[in-house]
Amino acid sequence: MRGFTHLGRVCALVAIAAGGLTVAAPVAAQGSYSPYNETATAALARYVRDLSSNPQDFTTLVAAGRAALEVGDAQAAAGFFARADEVNPKSWQPQAGMGAVFVANGEPHAALPYFTRAQQLGATVANFGADRGLAYDLLGRQADAQADYRTALNGPDHESARARLAL
Repeated sequence: MRGFTHLGRVCALVAIAAGGLTVAAPVAAQGSYSPYNETATAALARYVRDLSSNPQDFTTLVAAGRAALEVGDAQAAAGFFARADEVNPKSWQPQAGMGAVFVANGEPHAALPYFTRAQQLGATVANFGADRGLAYDLLGRQADAQADYRTALNGPDHESARARLAL
């Protein structure tokens, strides 16, 4: 429960910080965390507000997890992905999200089983290749990392994949 207490404080601070922000009209492919032209912090605040009225909204839980990762709060992201997995345990998205959480925490060995599970549940490498590629990079498996980055160039996180491949 300690994580959820911390999560509540983080979400409250994010909501306060983004309070006066005006959200623009939806724009296609503005990032993996939001269909709106807004910062990750503003998106996270919006998702937290949405979850207060519908805490079991799977899509919003996953999006909140991605936004939390984007703002650098892996602990909050893990909480959102865990809740999403409880709501829909047959979806690959929470599994890929948890893999990304472990990568963000510098634990690539722990991340890989989550990516494997995501693939077993129907994800393609294009869906999570930028994150798994980084895990492979951290493990010194550059050939595997580059293959995942190239595949992820056709996925939702293509910008991160392009930047990581360039490095």
